[in-house]
Amino acid sequence: MSKRGQIALYFIIGIIILAIFILGYFFKDSILNNSKENQITDTQNIPLLIQPINNFILSCIEKIGKDSLVLIGEHGGYYDLKKINKNPNNISYYLINNNLIIPSKKTIENSLSLYINNNLKSCTKEFTDFKKDFVIKEGKIETKTTILDEKVNFNIKYDVEIKKETQNYNLNSFNVDINNNLFKIYDSIVMSLNNHTNYSLICISCLNDARILNNLTIEVYNPSEKEGEYVFIDGKYSINNQPYKFKTALRFT
Repeated sequence: MSKRGQIALYFIIGIIILAIFILGYFFKDSILNNSKENQITDTQNIPLLIQPINNFILSCIEKIGKDSLVLIGEHGGYYDLKKINKNPNNISYYLINNNLIIPSKKTIENSLSLYINNNLKSCTKEFTDFKKDFVIKEGKIETKTTILDEKVNFNIKYDVEIKKETQNYNLNSFNVDINNNLFKIYDSIVMSLNNHTNYSLICISCLNDARILNNLTIEVYNPSEKEGEYVFIDGKYSINNQPYKFKTALRFT
C-alpha cells in the first residue's frame, strides 16, 4: 500500500472512532435508561416511579431514629441494659463512689445504631402498602451513627430490591440527620461529673458551669440519701413535641 493510501486509511479509522465516541456520548442516557436494572446511589436521581418508596424509608429512619434517641436518653446512653451497672429505674450509673464510669461517645453511637438495626423493619413492615404495585425484597440493615454538633447523623446501608413489570431498581444507601443537642449534653455530663469527683454527696454547684455554657436545664432527683439522678434537658430541639431528656445516675456509699 502506498504512503498516501496508508494516510487515507488512518484518517478513515480516526473518523470512525470519533463518530463512535460522539454517538456514545449523546446516547449514553438512553442506553442507561433502557437497562433492566438501575442502581440508585444518588437520591437526586431516583426515578419518579420509586420515589414514594424511598421517601417512605427515609420517614421510617427519622421515626425510628427519634425513638432511639428517646430510649437511650431514658437509660443513660444504652440500648442493651443487660450488662450495664444501673439503678432501680434502669438508668446507667455514671459515677459510683467518685469513680467515673461514663460511656464513650462511640458507645452511645453504637447503641443508637443497634436500635436502628433491630427496629427499622418494624416501621417498614415488609412494605405492605406498596405490594399491590411492586415486588419488594429487603436485606440486612447496617447503621453508622455519628453524634455531631446540634444533630445526630444516621448513615444506613439497607438493600431494597424493587421490581415493577420488567424494570428492576435497587435502593441501598440512606442518610438522615436529626436535629438534637446530644453532643452538648454529653460534654455537659463529662464536665459536671468531673467536677463532682471531689464530693461524697449530690453536688448542685457542680452542674452550673455546664448548664450555663450549653444552655441546658438540669433536674436533680434524690431517690435516697446515697442515690442521685441528673436529668439533662435540651429545649432547643424537641422530639415528639417534648424537650429532649438524657438521664444519668449516681451512687454513694
